[in-house]
Amino acid sequence: MDIKQDEIVKLAASFIGTKETGTNVNPFSKELNSVDYFDPQKKIHAPWCSMFLSDMAYKIIKDVNKTHKWLYQPTYNDLSASASHQQKYFKKAKRYYRQPRIGDWGFIGSPATHVAIVESYTATSVTTIDGNHKDKVARVVRPRSNFDGFGRPVYSGDNDNKEDKVMIEMDVLERGSNDPQVGTLQTLLRSKGYKGSDKKVLALDCKFGANTEFALKKYQADNSLEVTAQTDKDTWNKLLKGGS
Repeated sequence: MDIKQDEIVKLAASFIGTKETGTNVNPFSKELNSVDYFDPQKKIHAPWCSMFLSDMAYKIIKDVNKTHKWLYQPTYNDLSASASHQQKYFKKAKRYYRQPRIGDWGFIGSPATHVAIVESYTATSVTTIDGNHKDKVARVVRPRSNFDGFGRPVYSGDNDNKEDKVMIEMDVLERGSNDPQVGTLQTLLRSKGYKGSDKKVLALDCKFGANTEFALKKYQADNSLEVTAQTDKDTWNKLLKGGS
């Protein structure tokens, strides 16, 4: 599906100021309530932050099955997945990140109690377009620390999406991860001369412990990356593209 970040963000922004006409009664829930579905879900009179985003995708894609696929939703949810369920779907698809990108679904809480689409971000804040914010669609600026993480549909026609192809195969790793990809991380860090906190060469044991974390944080700092102690997209890209 050929969807660009700016397309869906601009569409969402065009509805800023749209208010409820009753308790959780809004045009976005009404539209989703009218599409063909597999398992009826309550939409009218239900919280609608996630439904607002699903409706933005549906307005562009215009096909319920393709919209489900784009959002990693099982079809029985009929585009009415709650924020917490949508959060789970992105995580299951390994499309859940700590660092935001424009067009991401930004989740607050775990399990999520709210979700909004990322319009822009800085090192310390994230600006989103929210459905169901004080009973209307609104632009909201929050500290980055308010977000548990960011779900990322696959966008097309932009450089950011091309970089994301790395992350389709490479997981976000962190302290406690026990996975063959940790061995890849350790090999890359070793090849660049990074050692553990014990000043020894990293063991290729596929276990993300204190020494691997120490080496990763040092690598991130040396390469002007945000020191997250996690292998986010930017870190994998730098490692795999030959960052020193």
